[in-house]
Amino acid sequence: MATHTRTHIIVNVASLAVVFVARWHFAYTCVLEETVRRRRKMWSWEVIKAHRRLCAEYRDLYKSKLMTNKPSSQLIADLEV
Repeated sequence: MATHTRTHIIVNVASLAVVFVARWHFAYTCVLEETVRRRRKMWSWEVIKAHRRLCAEYRDLYKSKLMTNKPSSQLIADLEV
C-alpha cells in the first residue's frame, strides 16, 4: 500500500511580515503618486507659468496664421504641435 505524504512548507512568520509591509508600502506610494502629489503638482506656480506661456505662444502663432494670406508650412507645423 502506498502512503501519500504531504509536504508542508514551513513558513517563517517574520518573512511574511516583511512581504506584507513591502506590499502596503508599495500600495501607499502608488496612491500618493497618482492622486496626492499629482494634484499638488498641478497647482504649483511653475506648472501654471508653463501653461500660460504655452497658451500665449499658441495665441501668437494663431494670430500670425490669421494675419497672413498664405501661412508657411513651418507655421502650420508649429500650430499642430
